[in-house]
Amino acid sequence: MSTKNRIFSNNFNTTEYDGKYGLNDKSGKTILHPVYDSIWELDSFDFIIEQDGKFGYADFNEQGEIELLLPIYDVIIKKEHGIFLTERTEQGNKYFWYDTKAHTLHSNMMYIRSFREYDLFVSTKKCDYKKPPFLKKWGESIYLEIPYDVSVDILYEIPCGSFSLFVVVEECKNDEYEYCLLIVKTDGQYTFTAPKNNLEELYKTIPTLMEDIKCNSKTVWLLPRQK
Repeated sequence: MSTKNRIFSNNFNTTEYDGKYGLNDKSGKTILHPVYDSIWELDSFDFIIEQDGKFGYADFNEQGEIELLLPIYDVIIKKEHGIFLTERTEQGNKYFWYDTKAHTLHSNMMYIRSFREYDLFVSTKKCDYKKPPFLKKWGESIYLEIPYDVSVDILYEIPCGSFSLFVVVEECKNDEYEYCLLIVKTDGQYTFTAPKNNLEELYKTIPTLMEDIKCNSKTVWLLPRQK
């Protein structure tokens, strides 16, 4: 049997014992016992851990306190505001979202994309009806459900100051599209504007909406959703 230490980051050292890995802090205190097959550093205070072909996540604060997701997941992907996890079962895949700011695990959430401090999700919970997509604010339990009469095909963001302003694109009959604005306030409240048949007509409504909103740029940049 052999034990050896090596520098892993500025805050932690890996420990190896019989081919298994763990973590110590700078003082030598054991943070994770050496029982894992692999450990990958994402940032200075968060790591992906692997055990028996399954993956988990270890999140530390500056005081060395740990938030641990046990290695029971088949897929783990680091995103801008959190960790997207997939667990494969005989009944099908289960999806989870771990909010790294709130240190909270949410189930039945299929991640789509981040928009500033918001993330777009689709619920995977089985229901008798199709649940609409919704936005979740990073670090807070604020959910903004897209109304049932708005079918989101594409979501764009217009960078603003105290507001999050999104363009919602809905495909209609005859391969036409309708556009409306989703205005998300800092307190989680939101408003949809009336749909327009083209972006030019939609943008004509922006100056009125932006009377009390300071844009970051004179140019409106649209960020297409990644497919």
